[in-house]
Amino acid sequence: MIGYYSTSMHASSADGIRLGGSAYGHSLFSPIRGGKSQFDQVVKLLLNEADSKRGYLPVFEAKELADLDNPDVACLAGLHLLLRDGRLHMVCNMRANDLDCGLLSDVFSFTMIHEYAAIQLGLELGTYTHTIGSAHVNDSDAERVERVLAEADSRSAPPSFPFPEMPRDTDGSTIADVLHHEHVLRTNYRRYTAERIAGLDLDPYWQQAVLLFELYRQIQHDQTTAFDPDVLAALDPGLRWLMERKWPVCAATSGGGSE
Repeated sequence: MIGYYSTSMHASSADGIRLGGSAYGHSLFSPIRGGKSQFDQVVKLLLNEADSKRGYLPVFEAKELADLDNPDVACLAGLHLLLRDGRLHMVCNMRANDLDCGLLSDVFSFTMIHEYAAIQLGLELGTYTHTIGSAHVNDSDAERVERVLAEADSRSAPPSFPFPEMPRDTDGSTIADVLHHEHVLRTNYRRYTAERIAGLDLDPYWQQAVLLFELYRQIQHDQTTAFDPDVLAALDPGLRWLMERKWPVCAATSGGGSE
């Protein structure tokens, strides 16, 4: 599945098919004992014992060290959920972190999980703390990192867009529904128009994800970046801005740039 979005991930798979340590979603959300995932078990724990210190979601496993040629040792040690004063806090413990691509995707992913957990517990969000044992930038990425830092310090720094809150009625069935549409589009079973996506039984927040899945379907299966202008126009301004930065043709397709 992830190879469709990032072909470089194949290099982290011992057999070219499965991922081990970096498949965080599998570790956190796959059913284990009694058909419940460890995420479900931690939510249940905190519902029954609000001040528990045991709400830890481990990812890194000792068995990953047994094979010295393992190409995919988990960078994430674990996520710690702590309920304090009516708010849910999360502490992330990274074994190591690539500060170029890794940190960006990890913080985004883990804060999404943090927000989802808070909703399941009926709590407000607390703080998110990201700790790293060993941080690094690969030599091959150093030039790009320098450009990013220079841009951030310049007067032409990128605009800031507010990110919407996850709907309070989001639950496991919501995620399953989104993943169903992701599968349909990833396998090119059908294409979605903006009108079709707007008619899905999904909150507009999650419709934005489906819009991105459809645009990526156009890239991968239609082999084009002359995107459907209606799909582009339906994106939130921040997501449209990102699409325009990645594929400049989007600016012309969507009618002249971001809002």
